[in-house]
Amino acid sequence: MLDAEKRLVQTSWQKASSDKELFIETLYANFFEMSPRSRLLFKRDLKLHQRSIVAMLGSTIERLDTLELIMPELIPSGARHKDYRVTQDDFELFRIALLDTLKFFLAQDYTEDLEDAWNTVYHFIASTMCSAMRITPGQLTFDVDSFSRP
Repeated sequence: MLDAEKRLVQTSWQKASSDKELFIETLYANFFEMSPRSRLLFKRDLKLHQRSIVAMLGSTIERLDTLELIMPELIPSGARHKDYRVTQDDFELFRIALLDTLKFFLAQDYTEDLEDAWNTVYHFIASTMCSAMRITPGQLTFDVDSFSRP
């Protein structure tokens, strides 16, 4: 991922999520509209889950320069998502909902370059978590240097 892409994502995240509650409520409204069955995946307090997603996204975006520090958080999260019966299709729908939400909050600041940068970041997050969903804990390793565009 290029430094310019990292900065695009970081700057747009700060702007789009300035009201984190509104951002996450909009994101999940978009997600549930596309995938009503996904609402059934949430057995615990949805607000608590939403806050943890915003925190995870924010933490990941802040540390895009140090992917090796992000993966130890994404891997256990991915493993937990297996237990929640989340699928790769759910991750794809969430990606679309995220981009739609960013487009809404960023309006004219949402560009094709920005979308490409977000797709790269989301691909990293989702592929890491989906890999963890498929592999027994303790067997998962990553080569951060091989990370590239989807």
